[in-house]
Amino acid sequence: MNTTLKEIIGDEYAVLAIKYFISGFYYGMALLSLLLQFLLWKILHTKKLLFNLLLFISILICFISKDLYTLNNGYTLDLTSRFLISWNMTTTLILLILLPFPFLNYTRRLKFYKISILILGALLITELLTNILLVPNSTTVIYHSLITIVAIFSIFLFYLLYHKYNHNWHALFILGCVLTTSFLMSYFLSNQTIDFMIKWPIVRLFSLPLIIINAIMLFQQIQKLYNRKNSFKKASYQYLYFVRDYHKRLIQFQKEHHQFSEVNQSEKINIEYFLKNTFNLTEREIEVLNLIWEGNTNQQIADSLYISLNTAKYHIRNIYEKLNINSRNQAYIIEKEIINNANT
Repeated sequence: MNTTLKEIIGDEYAVLAIKYFISGFYYGMALLSLLLQFLLWKILHTKKLLFNLLLFISILICFISKDLYTLNNGYTLDLTSRFLISWNMTTTLILLILLPFPFLNYTRRLKFYKISILILGALLITELLTNILLVPNSTTVIYHSLITIVAIFSIFLFYLLYHKYNHNWHALFILGCVLTTSFLMSYFLSNQTIDFMIKWPIVRLFSLPLIIINAIMLFQQIQKLYNRKNSFKKASYQYLYFVRDYHKRLIQFQKEHHQFSEVNQSEKINIEYFLKNTFNLTEREIEVLNLIWEGNTNQQIADSLYISLNTAKYHIRNIYEKLNINSRNQAYIIEKEIINNANT
């Protein structure tokens, strides 16, 4: 024989068990979403995520306050209960509209921002007209005036935001939307609706999809950041390995070049010493001979040594006499012979 939960614990306790289960599940998901959003805000440090985080915290605080207020005062239908329920419903709706905003690229974010601003602006204008058409009595005149002032100020912010974005204006505009809608909802909601929402966790069920979707989006965003960080880390290591390898190659090249320069300098000193002692060439004649071996013309030799062309020819003629040669080709042959003798 099958027995149901109601038969075991009774109708009243079965209803309480379901309500407490929904409330517990809501608080668990809300805390998880809050933790993920806090982690993402700590990573990115964007004001938009911080504002969404504060709205989430306000929803959670309102739920806790309503539960504590109901626990102490029972299921009352006063203004406090109405406002707490209206605040949660309004904030949840606006968060649902704003939820994708921080995760879009710049082009889509701008388009989404314009659409969301237009929707909320139209909602505010409708609420202001509705509030103006209502005839306040002696007990609601302050309430009525407060809604009018907040709505007009929010519409002014809407006009500013539509032409130029400012984060502080945007935050005040969203706050004005939430306040105006919450006040009007608490003013219009019937006692039966408020009583039904208090006795059953309707608002929590209404908020749960938003919290679950938000938690999934936050988790995916954190996963994307983690993958991006790993890709950047991999690219950084590859770059560091490249720099290290390049540095090693540069040091090796400098060592080889230094050794080669030392060898060339040593050979040059030996050749100059040989020319001085064997052919009795002067320092200037050795400079001219080196330029001849490099293939320079008489004019180029004169320009390189900052001497006249006649002086260059004079040195060349002395070199030919001392080396006992008649042409440059013979000078090249002597160069090869000297180098070969120096290497042996």
